[in-house]
Amino acid sequence: MILVGTVYGWITISLPGLTSGDNMPLKLTDDEGSWLVSLTLIGSTIGAFMGAIIADRYGRRFCLLGCSGFFILGWSFVLLATNVEILYVSRVILGIGVGIAYTASPMYVSEVADTKIRGTLGCLTAVNVLTGWVFTCLIGFFVSYATLACVFLILPMIFVAIFVWFPESPYYLVAVGRRKEAYRSISYFKGTTKRNQLRMEMKHICKILGRDDSFKPNNRSADMNRQSWLDKIRLMKQPSNRRALCIVIGLITAQQLSGNFCTMQYVESLLTKILFPGPYATSTSVLMLRLSFSILTTVSVETVGRRKFLITSTFGLWLTLSVLSCYLGFFRKLNDMGIDNLAFIDVICYQLLYQFGLGTLTNALLGELFPMEAKSVAGAIVMMFDGILGFTVLKLYQVINDNAGLWVTYTIFMFCSLISFVMVYSFVPETEGKNYQEIRALLTEGKVVSTPTKERQCIEVEHGLPRDEENGRRDEVHGDGIADAEIVVNDGNGKERNIEIVSVEHEEKRNVSAVNAELEEERTEERGTKIESSKAERIELENDGAQTTEKQKTELGTTKEERTEIRGAGSETTKGESEEPTDKESRNKLMTVTD
Repeated sequence: MILVGTVYGWITISLPGLTSGDNMPLKLTDDEGSWLVSLTLIGSTIGAFMGAIIADRYGRRFCLLGCSGFFILGWSFVLLATNVEILYVSRVILGIGVGIAYTASPMYVSEVADTKIRGTLGCLTAVNVLTGWVFTCLIGFFVSYATLACVFLILPMIFVAIFVWFPESPYYLVAVGRRKEAYRSISYFKGTTKRNQLRMEMKHICKILGRDDSFKPNNRSADMNRQSWLDKIRLMKQPSNRRALCIVIGLITAQQLSGNFCTMQYVESLLTKILFPGPYATSTSVLMLRLSFSILTTVSVETVGRRKFLITSTFGLWLTLSVLSCYLGFFRKLNDMGIDNLAFIDVICYQLLYQFGLGTLTNALLGELFPMEAKSVAGAIVMMFDGILGFTVLKLYQVINDNAGLWVTYTIFMFCSLISFVMVYSFVPETEGKNYQEIRALLTEGKVVSTPTKERQCIEVEHGLPRDEENGRRDEVHGDGIADAEIVVNDGNGKERNIEIVSVEHEEKRNVSAVNAELEEERTEERGTKIESSKAERIELENDGAQTTEKQKTELGTTKEERTEIRGAGSETTKGESEEPTDKESRNKLMTVTD
């Protein structure tokens, strides 16, 4: 992101010389200068779309390495420029690199960072941009136009030489099924080679992505890998994603309509208009102060929280812009040195309050609010919106200044900052210390079942997943000490069956071994219960079998008796038939004797 800062800083340091023609290869008009500033944002809009496609297809790391090529090509055009058209092309190419970097960097940082430092690393995006900006202003004062372009031509090469040794995001590797590389990436970023810790982290990533740890994709992960861009855009219709997109676009709008970017591009002109001497040195000092406040926000964001910083920043912008618009409209013509000094102090406060929250945290929230499968399309939408809006504001800034006056421009910025304050206070949630599932619940339902204690840990107990042949399942605990623990019980298909909170007193913390011992004891009891129930079932089956055998024997005896009776009845019938002729013979004999 330092490379992005050099793109913005080059305008700050070179535009006054280009418009005046002093020690420059060409001279620009004010309108050409405004186009030079604005075309960077057009390029960033194109780069945002390209970055989203490359990041999903080839990975975040490849995307960041690839954007260096655009920086090298763009600075080459700046070095060789002999007319304004070549400068225009160079700014578009550099803008493409900026758009790719702004899209892929928050994705990469949010996916490799722990929850505890995710906000800090997200804020480093803004810190690095300002570092590059300040670096450009400092060395630009001492070197020529060509030398400055040569320095910026070397910086992307240094970045590639360093970043090429960093691994790909483990989330991306898991999503595409590259298991071994995913384990190596987790080991690198977590700084551990312990097998249990690696498996626990892998289980956590697989759960978020909707995969099992055997890397056999279920329906969700398989669909995610086959999704077209239209399918990914449809993801924005989900309530949580839709609200997250509205929040981030609202913050981007607040950034642009606060006028800070326009002010920093034309800061020397603004300082000249408020009658302050030495505008170049002053603008560099303002940038250094902004950098210091950005660092302050970065180191304290995990303690104070994102929401408080954003509320303070937007409210402060409204106050400082109110003072600045009043000065430009009513007091500038008085030529009072005291009032002019107050206006200069107000401009400094305006810049610092912007960096205190709104300028630092927006990119961090972009990486936090969206799930992995929606980050690329969300980043592309946000960056394209940012580029289009920024281009419009920059062009209108110069037009309104020329036709209505500077005070009208900053009055508009003042009212927009007031609206931004209301928006942040009403809709932006606090994401400090929350994982992806909690943030998603917060965006969907407006609340999350959690506790604010610093010792809060997450215990994940997953039933139905194979552990070994003996137990037939796996129960694991994530975390070290547990004060307030969330137990999420899933079945083997990754579907949540039960979510409950187990509150434990602060002084009665349990470590992982104790909880694992309890889980093992529960498993032993459950196995004993299963064995007893199995024995009882076998006894019942044996009793049922004995009763069935007796019944069968009884029925068999009954059948034999019936067959005997039938045979007896048959023999008697036969006997009766055989005796009937005997009686007839007797009668015949009797009749013979009578005759």
